[in-house]
Amino acid sequence: MAPRPTSDHPSVIRGLAILDAVPIDEALAALRRPVRAIHDPATVTAMLEDYRAGLGVDRAHDDADRAAGRRISSPALVLWSSDDDMADLYGDVLGVWRNWAEDDRGHAIKSGHHVAEDNPEDLAAALGGFFSRLPAG
Repeated sequence: MAPRPTSDHPSVIRGLAILDAVPIDEALAALRRPVRAIHDPATVTAMLEDYRAGLGVDRAHDDADRAAGRRISSPALVLWSSDDDMADLYGDVLGVWRNWAEDDRGHAIKSGHHVAEDNPEDLAAALGGFFSRLPAG
């Protein structure tokens, strides 16, 4: 790795550009915590319970809201990734949310599943535009 000769021969090397790299000790240290977590039975159980809630208690609450006619009354911005499977699974994503929100709007953002990581610029622009047009209150 380039930092070694740079630190060994500082009089010869005038500058160093580092791209997509970190010292290995720091990289390995950053991985230790999540690796420990996925080997902890309590952590894995908690993660699975969170997913199960979507089919259990969350679903029961959604059903109760729908039966009572409760809907999201504030403007709702719905964003999804263009290269994920949301549209394939649900067709008209905004149409799905119209069952839940009185005022929904939105669009796909060119990205994979992780919109914030894949296309932070377009996500920030969409969020900024949406929130800047909401009335102060």
